[in-house]
Amino acid sequence: QNQRHDKIFTAQITSNIIVVILSNLVTLWKLLHSHVTSASQPQNAHRRHDATKTIIILSALFCFFNITYLLILFPLNVFKDPKWFINVMVSQCILHYSLPLNSTLNPIVYITRIRAMRRYVLKFVSNQETC
Repeated sequence: QNQRHDKIFTAQITSNIIVVILSNLVTLWKLLHSHVTSASQPQNAHRRHDATKTIIILSALFCFFNITYLLILFPLNVFKDPKWFINVMVSQCILHYSLPLNSTLNPIVYITRIRAMRRYVLKFVSNQETC
């Protein structure tokens, strides 16, 4: 019963990650395709180019951390064999920190890539009173 639950859990997480990766690829394809059609509008082309870079960075981070997570989770839940792991402690660290690290890095990417957001955060931080 417990092993069945582990396999279902792994399948659910895997399917969610695949859906997000596919939607990122579709978004990237549409953004890259829109560069060709918006060549006559340089301002829009520049914004789309920046958006494409941001999506690529976020997608790469998502893929790196989530695929790493799956590479540890899948053998752990399916094979239940410790020989699949180089180091149990490293495996546990990856399982516990890969997804939160992805979530932690997303706002950093947004702040560094989006000027309006960066201005807002700087204004917010500079207006805080010190204790």
